[in-house]
Amino acid sequence: MQDYNSEYQEFDDLREQVSLLKNKLDAQAILSQNSMLNAVRKSVSKLGRSSWQISLMGFLGAAFCFWAFYCFMDFSLWFAIFTSVMMTVAGAFHMAIHHRMNNVDISRRNLLEVANEVIRFRHIYTKWPLYCVPILMIWIFWLVFEEALMIPNDSLRDGFYTGGSFGLIIGGIIGLRMRRKVINDATKVLEQIRELQESEKLLADK
Repeated sequence: MQDYNSEYQEFDDLREQVSLLKNKLDAQAILSQNSMLNAVRKSVSKLGRSSWQISLMGFLGAAFCFWAFYCFMDFSLWFAIFTSVMMTVAGAFHMAIHHRMNNVDISRRNLLEVANEVIRFRHIYTKWPLYCVPILMIWIFWLVFEEALMIPNDSLRDGFYTGGSFGLIIGGIIGLRMRRKVINDATKVLEQIRELQESEKLLADK
């Protein structure tokens, strides 16, 4: 009888230890989930914060280009207006899509909504060349036409073409690299959300 009570006590102690271990593991899992949620929050916030610099460059560039093309270089008024409007719209659109990410409420109850916003954000960045490149090509052809009219000297015109081409190439490389970085950051956020959802599912099944 004494041996039975002793074995029962040992079994009860073991069960209590298992329960304590399970509670500890659950607590660690919750802490891990909180850490993952904070990582998602920081990543989404980063997507929202990366707008003002490029948007500011677009707005300042619009004013500068109008002065440079129309007042300084004596290009046509319509070309200067088109250039300024193009840069202003690009800056405003860039600010709008990033600002929307700042307004996303990040919590466990709406991870699906956050994921949908990030997917929409990434989709816009993935597809923007389809809209921007045709407009940019129109602007480039118009620029070449304006240069041919405003700069009759062949050597000056060739120098302008060379400098403009170099600037377009450098600007294009910088823009494509920034675009790729933003797309990669958005993909990273989606991976973090998926890992957090899987972790919550495993914890709920226990």
